Amino acid sequence: MKLKFLNTYDIIILAIIMFATAIYQSTYAFFTDFDSTQDVLFGVNLDTITGGEYRLMIEEILFALLAFLYLKFRNFDFSQWQFKITLKDSLIALVMFCSAALIMDIFLYVAELVTPTQQQEYDIANYSLPININIELILVSIINASFEELFFIAICMSVSSEKIRKILLFSLIVRISFHTYQGIYSALGIGLILGIFYFVIYQKGYKNLYGFFLSHALADIFGLGLVNFLYFEFQ
Repeated sequence: MKLKFLNTYDIIILAIIMFATAIYQSTYAFFTDFDSTQDVLFGVNLDTITGGEYRLMIEEILFALLAFLYLKFRNFDFSQWQFKITLKDSLIALVMFCSAALIMDIFLYVAELVTPTQQQEYDIANYSLPININIELILVSIINASFEELFFIAICMSVSSEKIRKILLFSLIVRISFHTYQGIYSALGIGLILGIFYFVIYQKGYKNLYGFFLSHALADIFGLGLVNFLYFEFQ
């Protein structure tokens, strides 16, 4: 008989398989690479960090294969996952991306009220740079987005209704923990906003994984912030 609902220990094991390395690297960077309060709050300019993209893709593909092997071992019912590429779902993904980006803008606006000078410096350093969209960026974004939402949506939502809130809390902690290299504010924004936003949409009945994958990929390509991006890109 196929397994339809994963147990809590399944989620923990899969989180370790898929994100232990990323959590370690992000935590290490957080405690060793940041030289100022601004770095801790807002991270570093990621556009100045080059290399490692192909290593990241290979790692995520391998970790995803290990996760699939574990689920296969558990006799998990993969047929309950929905994945369909349509124009309608592409438009839904675009709306999801824009909505999450606007919420992130509000979050960063509040952060600016708390630390206005540092936030302004962060905006100029990160949003004023032109986005260099190329095949490598698109490929990395698609693989990374699919990998992350495979866990946070496909896997974490495959639990019984009694466990869903506990698993949501756990998933938010995991999502935040490997984004700390981007700074506390970005890690909290990405972890809480994207995590809760996607959870609500899924629980409201939208189950197509393609929409979540594409929405997240757009965020990786353009950044999860709409107002600042448009202001700096087209001024």
